Amino acid sequence: MRIGRIEKNYAIDLVMGFLFITTTFTWKNYFTHIILGFALLLVLVAHLWLHKEWMIYQAILIIKRTKRSSGGITRVNFLVDLFIGMMFIASIVSGLIIIVYDSVVWGGLHSFMSWMVFLGCLVHLFLHFTWIIDITRRLVTRRIKIRKDRHSILQKQILHN
Repeated sequence: MRIGRIEKNYAIDLVMGFLFITTTFTWKNYFTHIILGFALLLVLVAHLWLHKEWMIYQAILIIKRTKRSSGGITRVNFLVDLFIGMMFIASIVSGLIIIVYDSVVWGGLHSFMSWMVFLGCLVHLFLHFTWIIDITRRLVTRRIKIRKDRHSILQKQILHN
């Protein structure tokens, strides 16, 4: 079975969500938190790579402020994504500084930026909720249909032998 762009995007989103949650809950285990944070960064880069055309197109439309610009929800989505990106970069930078220079100020800044990423991700999930439900439903029903087709082919082969 060929894996399409939507399936890749969905899988990367699932991995990114899993890494985000596990990174959040491993903050007391310093080494694991760092490793998972770097893994999250790599998966985020893959996510951004899949969406690069959309991001560039939306940025151009917003900068030019053309009448062809996308609807309000798309603009909000782009701005939320931009906010998440800036907070994530700030969280990464503060996390790297903590590795070298451990201080309460940088630790507080890192926590604050991470919470901002979390809140931004909640808004992002809310904006994409129907997409998530639709794709999940489509993928699950496709799997069920494939299983039924395989089962009926197997039954036909057994009956004819």
